[in-house]
Amino acid sequence: MADESIEGRRAVSVGREVHEQTLALVGELHRLEGERHVAELKVATVRSQVVLTLGDDFRDYTTFAPRPHQEQALDAMPDDLVAWGGALRQLRAPAEELPVSAA
Repeated sequence: MADESIEGRRAVSVGREVHEQTLALVGELHRLEGERHVAELKVATVRSQVVLTLGDDFRDYTTFAPRPHQEQALDAMPDDLVAWGGALRQLRAPAEELPVSAA
């Protein structure tokens, strides 16, 4: 009888884990589908994101003081923006303003 109880709890535990992994997978699929729709609108997205709050990342609501765990994302986001800006430069500038390639 005790063995059945242990096996039953294991089955429930495995079932919960499978359920959680399935939910995570479905969430990821929804995110990817959303990115595909954004790409179809010809919107360049920056993967790095930073969530800042006035109460936590600004002293006295005026002095920028990001929390330590935000610093890595704050460093990565401008790099992503600059990379996209360079990649999309040719789409923004008229042809006569673009440098001629040496190739």
